[in-house]
Amino acid sequence: RPRLRTAFNAPQGYIADECPPNFEVYRTSRLRVFESLRPGPPIPLHPHSLLRFRRNVFSECGEDGIVEAVLQSLGISQGFCFEFGAWDGIYASNCRYWIEQGWDALMVEADPDKFLVLKRTYRNLPSVRVENALVNASGPDSIQGLLERAGVEGPATLLSIDVDGMDYRLLQSLGGVPAELRPLVVLVETNGFIRPDLAKVLDDSDSAGNLQQSLAVFQRLARSLGYRMVAFTQNAVLLRDDLADRLPPDMRGPESVNRLYLDALSVNWNDLLLNIGATRRGAPDALVAAEMEQFGEFAAEVDLVKLLERAEDEEAEERVGA
Repeated sequence: RPRLRTAFNAPQGYIADECPPNFEVYRTSRLRVFESLRPGPPIPLHPHSLLRFRRNVFSECGEDGIVEAVLQSLGISQGFCFEFGAWDGIYASNCRYWIEQGWDALMVEADPDKFLVLKRTYRNLPSVRVENALVNASGPDSIQGLLERAGVEGPATLLSIDVDGMDYRLLQSLGGVPAELRPLVVLVETNGFIRPDLAKVLDDSDSAGNLQQSLAVFQRLARSLGYRMVAFTQNAVLLRDDLADRLPPDMRGPESVNRLYLDALSVNWNDLLLNIGATRRGAPDALVAAEMEQFGEFAAEVDLVKLLERAEDEEAEERVGA
């Protein structure tokens, strides 16, 4: 049936000392309206889901509250954050909240025009270093290369990866960083346009344009790097294994990628269900073929009932294997 399409206009052109005083209200109200637009009855979150801590101050999908809850549980109050795809350093930023808590930061933006705004935002804040660079998987503009150039010693507390397409390859590049120097928490854009349990890694040419890779592919890579995927918003929230083991059991999130995906859809940030359907209706042939090969079907729309059944089956298998 026809449904209301609510439009929101993001504040534009502001800088750090001109940020609208109602910005947190704007971000949180936007989040709640989209939750109310999800069709059908409410779907309870998994009891261990970190999405119950979701809160936006500057983040887009509740990451500020999720990361805060994790760090508070671990007794971490100060740190260093590193964000690329930083835009203006405020809008939809996963680091801005922590900068306001007194953290040092490195903010990287590849687009020259956006970088000028980023530079202006932090012109009076020497604890925040800004860099105009296109982050690569290796070389001087790699994650580790940029940190070394900025004179950062030790691991970043929070790393945010959002480059609209090659996020998987950049996360993969952490394999070249010594384990003890890898960030404690990583937020990496995954979007959720691909069925979460698809095992195949799509070619870069197919995953570009912000299609990304499946949650299962990201989870497999995260495990190989020593991380646990503890939540999914439209970003995967990864926590280093040595820290995840210190969290209480009800804050470690579900293991099942189908359950992580279902939890995100149940709160429907940014009208995620609508966006997934629109994206999948125009999906590249390679994605359709991959899902057909593994599952025998490709569905443009997400069936939440079937998704719940798959999550429950996956969780039952995990209990048997435990």
